Amino acid sequence: MSKKVCEISILGNKYTIKSEETQNRVKEIEDYVNQQLQEVLKKSKSLSVQNATILAALNIAGEYFKLKEQQQTYHNGVLKRSKEVLGWIDNQLKNVKGSEPWV
Repeated sequence: MSKKVCEISILGNKYTIKSEETQNRVKEIEDYVNQQLQEVLKKSKSLSVQNATILAALNIAGEYFKLKEQQQTYHNGVLKRSKEVLGWIDNQLKNVKGSEPWV
């Protein structure tokens, strides 16, 4: 996939970036980052933009790791349940093989 040049604005500062994402996805990300920064700045008005950026990045990273953990837990649950279902199917097939042939 080719990278497209996009222009975004974070806290009023313009940035030109290259991204493989769609324009809509880049806009979603831009809005999300701005929202996170605004929340941090709203809570602590005395923070510098640099410190607010670091706190917002930490908040975003925390959300990412929480979602990653939830995804892994879900994945493990699906694998466990799949093994249970396959075991049940194997048992049913063993029972069928041991019974009288269908007439």
